[in-house]
Amino acid sequence: MGLILWNKGLVEEAGEQFMACGNEPDFAPFYLAKSKLVDTKPEKLECFEKARELAPEDWRTALGLANFYLADNQAEKARNLIKPFVKLYPEQSSIGLCYAQTMSAMQNYEDAISFLENYELLPFEGATIGRDLYNEACIRSAYSALKSGKNSKAIKFAEKAKLWPHNLGVGRPYDVDERLENYILWMAYKSKGDKKSAAVFADKVMQYSHPGYQKENSKLYLQLKLLIQNGKEKQAQLLMAKFSEEYPKSNYMKWVAAKIENNNDATEMEELIVNDSSSTMAYDTKFVDGGFELLLDFLKLFE
Repeated sequence: MGLILWNKGLVEEAGEQFMACGNEPDFAPFYLAKSKLVDTKPEKLECFEKARELAPEDWRTALGLANFYLADNQAEKARNLIKPFVKLYPEQSSIGLCYAQTMSAMQNYEDAISFLENYELLPFEGATIGRDLYNEACIRSAYSALKSGKNSKAIKFAEKAKLWPHNLGVGRPYDVDERLENYILWMAYKSKGDKKSAAVFADKVMQYSHPGYQKENSKLYLQLKLLIQNGKEKQAQLLMAKFSEEYPKSNYMKWVAAKIENNNDATEMEELIVNDSSSTMAYDTKFVDGGFELLLDFLKLFE
C-alpha cells in the first residue's frame, strides 16, 4: 500500500504506511525505501543500519549506508565500507563513483584521479558525474601544487583537468568552459617566469566566447579580472553589462558584478547562492552553477 501511495505522489501518506510497520519487516529493501521517507539523520541511519544487518553482503545496503556517511562528513567510514564492493561489483558504476567521492572528500585527490583513470564507467545518457569528479580532483590537486609553489605539478594537473577520459563514459562536448583551468595555467607559468606561455593562457581566458545556448556562470569573474588587469576595462564593462542585462535575476551575475566592484554584497550573494543550491531538488529547472563552490575555494586560496 505504501508503494502504491508513493507512486501516486502521496508521499506523506506513504510515509505513514511505512512508519506503521516499525522494524518488523525482515526485508532489507523495505528499509532502503523507508530511508527516503524519514526526515531526521538518526531515523535515516537506523534505516540503513537495519538494512545492512539484514543483508550485509548486498551492495545496495552498503552503498546506501556509505552515501549516508558521505553526506554526514564521515568519508573515512564511507570509504572503508564501500571499498570491498568495488572489486566485487565492477559493473555497478554507483559503487565506483561512491568510492571516488570518498577519496575526494578525504582530500586524497591524487588517489581519486588514479582510481578514476583506471575505472570503467559504463556510458549512459547524461552521465557526466564520473568526469565531473575527475575534473574536480585534478583542479584541487592543481590548487594544492600551486599553493605549495610546485608550478610544474600544478600545470600537469590543470592540463589533466581538461581531459575527458573515454573510460568515464562521456565524450567531450563541442563547447567547454575551461576558464578556471586556463587561469590556473596562467598563474603557474607566470610564477615559473615563462611569460610567453603565461600570455597564451591569459589570452584563452580573456578571449573566451560564451556560447549563446548555455547560461553564463561565475567563471566570468576570472575573465573580467584578467581583462581589467591587462588594461581592457572597457571590454570587461561591456561583457558585464551584456550578461547583467541578459540574466537580470541571476545571483551568479550579481555576485560577479559585486566581486569585480569589490563590493561587500559579494559575500552576501555567496551565502545566498550556496544555501539556495543546497536546497535544489532533482526536478528543479533553475540553473545551478556546479563549479561555483570550486571557484570560491580557489579565490579563498589565491586572492
